[in-house]
Amino acid sequence: LVLVHPASGHGWIYLRLLKYIQDRPLILIGSPALSDGEMLFDSVEATAKHYIRGLKALNVSGPYLLGGYSFGGAVAFEMGARLIESGDEVL
Repeated sequence: LVLVHPASGHGWIYLRLLKYIQDRPLILIGSPALSDGEMLFDSVEATAKHYIRGLKALNVSGPYLLGGYSFGGAVAFEMGARLIESGDEVL
């Protein structure tokens, strides 16, 4: 399960979900701007592309289950579309 941060950049909003998803590995994507001051991306598409590169660098493979709240939902949707285009399986 991959969860993408909302517009605030923090993933703490998902903490209440943890008790319901104990049977799955979880990757929580927080905004890189919060930890290292990296500049924000100029579009949802650019954000999704960057986060997919990060997943691939971690050797995370599908099938992918993606989610997000608010801005994170838009990014997760775009990530799913890009992953499907590249031949990966998205649930």
